[in-house]
Order: sequence, then structure tokens, then C-alpha cells
Amino acid sequence: MHSHQQYVYANLSKLLYDNYKQALDTICECETTLPGLMKEQDMSNKQVFEKWLVEEKAYLEQLSHEPPEEMLQMEYWEQLIKLTASM
Repeated sequence: MHSHQQYVYANLSKLLYDNYKQALDTICECETTLPGLMKEQDMSNKQVFEKWLVEEKAYLEQLSHEPPEEMLQMEYWEQLIKLTASM
């Protein structure tokens, strides 16, 4: 193995290790602070997070499709540009 490859693998390994450690730290921190924050916001149970995930997914899926009105506006704009260029 070339020394460059060893260097790349070493850096990738360190990156993965550091990210994994950070994720574990975040999980531990959330487990201790989440109940207090939920109480502060008058949230009675964790099911609200599941509801939020469903709502967020629906919103993001809706964004993946360009609205028809926006498509018409873009088409109109393109036709205006073509018309202007042909004059």
C-alpha cells in the first residue's frame, strides 16, 4: 500500500471515530436535557416528535415536485427571453 493511501485511510478512520464519538456525546446530552426541555414546553410525551417527523417528510416530499404555477411562470419567462432575443 502506498504511503498516500495509508495517510488517507488514517484520516478517514480518525474522521469516522470522531464523528461516532460526537454522535454518542450528543445522544447522552439529549437524554439528560430532553425531559427538562419537554417539561418547559408543556410537552407531555415523545409522540409529538414522531408526528413532527411525519409532517416534515410530507413537506419535503411536496418540495420535490415543482408547483404547476411555478412551472408556468418559468415557461412564460423563457418564452419572453426567446422573444426578446429574436427581435
